[in-house]
Amino acid sequence: MKRDPIQPLLQAGVYILFAGTAVFFLGWLFFNIFNLLLGSILSVLAAALVGNFLCLRIFEDKGFEALGMPLNRGGAYNTATGLGLGFGAAALVLLALLLTGQVHEVRAVVSAAAPAANWREQLFVPFLLLLGAVAEEILFRGFGFQVLLREFGVLPAILPVGLLFGLAHGPNPHATWLAFANTAGFGVLFCYAFVRSHDIWFPIGLHYGWNLMLLLFGADISGIKIRITGYEIVWNTTPLWSGGDYGPEGSVLTTGVLVLLALAIWKVRLVRQQAYVVDVVGQADAGQSAVGQKEES
Repeated sequence: MKRDPIQPLLQAGVYILFAGTAVFFLGWLFFNIFNLLLGSILSVLAAALVGNFLCLRIFEDKGFEALGMPLNRGGAYNTATGLGLGFGAAALVLLALLLTGQVHEVRAVVSAAAPAANWREQLFVPFLLLLGAVAEEILFRGFGFQVLLREFGVLPAILPVGLLFGLAHGPNPHATWLAFANTAGFGVLFCYAFVRSHDIWFPIGLHYGWNLMLLLFGADISGIKIRITGYEIVWNTTPLWSGGDYGPEGSVLTTGVLVLLALAIWKVRLVRQQAYVVDVVGQADAGQSAVGQKEES
């Protein structure tokens, strides 16, 4: 029995419609109440929750338990593994520049417009980055991606979703073509991370580990300046190597590290989980197809 390719595309389209509508209306609200960083994070989180909740209810009659985020030891292990790889990848970029003298740390300039961070901000901002990583991974590695992965396979699923991930960061300050390419590359890798672990915890760990290391070094993160350590990075090299005001994610060094990170994701030992949309529904559909073929014969 042939499977209808239109149905999963429609489901993914409905998911994008729900999430996009939530971003449009709730994003306007959050941006008017909060600052740029908090407003963007909350709008993405709202879109992720609304899109996944409605689509899981409508198409699978399930709740968030089917999203691919089981609260078990495997999830904790995969998260920690992702954190380690994300930390290591960001450190590789920054340490290469520090050791070659292409960058150095200085005390951040304190002024009335940019006061020094207090201890509350030093605790709250890393939590915000975690919330942002969770929000983006639920949005981009949630129902829509999992439906495409189940129906069309790895490459047809991860390439367009990775491209969308890059496009979503296009409006960020100081974005360049290289920054877009690297960000889309991260989107592809985070999708592949889900393919390897079959949970969203592993890509969350990768995403947060990378961002947190940049934060601790005082580097810009996707064009956004966040200073909580009292130090910031000063570059002694061209934007091609530094990423300019977009941060290291816009540098050619990050392009090379993405290749190494892809190899690490491919080889690292993980706990394979069960994602309902990909595994359980996929197995049920395969069983129905086998019955249909038997009846036709």
